[in-house]
Amino acid sequence: MRELAKGKAAVDRRVAPGMNKESVAKFLGFYRDVRTGREYEMVFQNGALAVRVPGVSTPLEFDPPDAKGYRVLRMNPQARIRFNEDEAGRVISYTAYTPIGEIVRPRIKKTSKP
Repeated sequence: MRELAKGKAAVDRRVAPGMNKESVAKFLGFYRDVRTGREYEMVFQNGALAVRVPGVSTPLEFDPPDAKGYRVLRMNPQARIRFNEDEAGRVISYTAYTPIGEIVRPRIKKTSKP
């Protein structure tokens, strides 16, 4: 058995202290890709913000936001998103940054409360 190096434990970047459904509520809801007409739903799952992608059975989770508000897709670290807000602080869209380019998806409706 090997002994671990001494020092501080690595921080798990996937876990954000205090992240819960209420802390991400302003981002939850439906967004549309205007080029394809497909709808994407932001949901809270397993303690993380996630997106339901058409044709994919399981929502894809994001890491907590970095200092600039970017959220990296856990399944593909080359893809990330950032939410866009109006002057009043309301979420109006998100921008997806992928290896093939940027895609802005406007918000079309909030998630209805259960």
